[in-house]
Amino acid sequence: MKNNRKVDEVIEIAMPTEYEEEKVWAKKNVNKFLVLNRVTHILSIILLISLYMQTRGMIGEYIFVPILWAFFIITCIYSKRRKKFINELTCKVQKECSPDEGLTRYCYYLQKIRKKKINLSGIYFYVGVALVRSGQNNAAGKIIKLIDLNCKGKNSIFFRECIRSLVAEYYMDAESLHDCATTVQKLKIRFKKGSMVEKEYNRLLLNDNFAFGFENGKYEELRKELTARFNEEKILLDKVSIAYKIYLLAKKTEDTDKAEGCRRYILENGGTTWYRKAVEDGFAREMKKSDFPDYGVSEEKLKASSKINPRRFIILAVYFFLAYTIAVKPFMIGYSFRKATEDEIENFGGAKICSIYSLVEYKNFPKAYGQLMTLFGDADSETEDLENQYTYFICAMKKNGEKHIIMAYSGATGPAICGTEDDEKAAKELVKLIRRTKPKDYDYEGYYMDGPCKEYMGVKHGRPYMREEELNLSNEEFNELWERICGGESDG
Repeated sequence: MKNNRKVDEVIEIAMPTEYEEEKVWAKKNVNKFLVLNRVTHILSIILLISLYMQTRGMIGEYIFVPILWAFFIITCIYSKRRKKFINELTCKVQKECSPDEGLTRYCYYLQKIRKKKINLSGIYFYVGVALVRSGQNNAAGKIIKLIDLNCKGKNSIFFRECIRSLVAEYYMDAESLHDCATTVQKLKIRFKKGSMVEKEYNRLLLNDNFAFGFENGKYEELRKELTARFNEEKILLDKVSIAYKIYLLAKKTEDTDKAEGCRRYILENGGTTWYRKAVEDGFAREMKKSDFPDYGVSEEKLKASSKINPRRFIILAVYFFLAYTIAVKPFMIGYSFRKATEDEIENFGGAKICSIYSLVEYKNFPKAYGQLMTLFGDADSETEDLENQYTYFICAMKKNGEKHIIMAYSGATGPAICGTEDDEKAAKELVKLIRRTKPKDYDYEGYYMDGPCKEYMGVKHGRPYMREEELNLSNEEFNELWERICGGESDG
């Protein structure tokens, strides 16, 4: 069954009451959040692509850095807005005492995201809790069945047992409460301090301890503990829940004044929760249906939840591989580079190994010279002949002391690296370093004698530029220029 069908099934079970105010809230806030979420995802993809391109010199830092900053700012905004949105989305069920309004708000939200990739167990948990809080336990039982049918893993079992423990609290079923607490402790779930998971875990244990103490006559101990908790608690829903427990203790010990005080507090603050209904005159608990899933989690399922999910492992492995390939590997250089000394270049020889930029990247030819200037300063030689524009003699050294003397130059086919076959690896590492280096601004004027043309090129504010000006020369003028630029006489 597709996710949208599963979401529709949840909404059908919940049967939320129509609240125009909640519909307005959803229309105003959900769309804004989803747009911001989409922008963040798109920017993440753009960042990965730009990181890949930047490490290979296809774009410069002047493009990559603004994208990185934009991603950082949008991510911070998204994180802050997401926290606020989730709090507003769930507060009426998790913190306030309006589970019916909270359920309506959440169902409007589900209608907006029904076709998206969603966390089903989280949806089941929230809707199930909202149903139990409002006293609709049989509907919550249907949610538990959906969890059993569609979800696996520790989190799903935890959410299931949280819902079941709330139902058990409603019926004061000590055996089920203890079973839920035992099951959750076996899961050994890790949670952040102050998180929703920690709060649900502590609430579940509190209900178990209360039921055990209540059955075994430890009324005074429970009363002291709960009174202290009530005074410390800041969340209204939890205060009402604790007040209800104190109310039960007061009735059991025939403390009429205390019972009446708790009752008034619950009536004033209990909202539409079942706690408020339970202290009203003539309250009758909802009877469980015969098919209610009033059973625990099997040992087999508990063991299965602890197994590593191969699919998740494969996905994580792919993510790590991509992160390594795109973001780490390109920066791993096995050589250090510096300008070679006169003694080191004395016996230099070799041929072209690879280009710095290919012919299809000719617009970046001027950038290579600026990048070499950033890395190594002034060239060892520079001429006005575009086919012999500049040369850099570079020493590539490994950590073990192994040396390679290579030459970066710009010739007839553009910027390239020259050396021997043994220098190939060092040459390719140097190309990676050059391509991701920010170019230095410069201006160059030279000549392309096959034109003949005068060439203007360089880097300005980090951006390469080039233009040419065709020369209309007489034979005598051409020969004079050839002799000055290239030396000797022209073949023409």
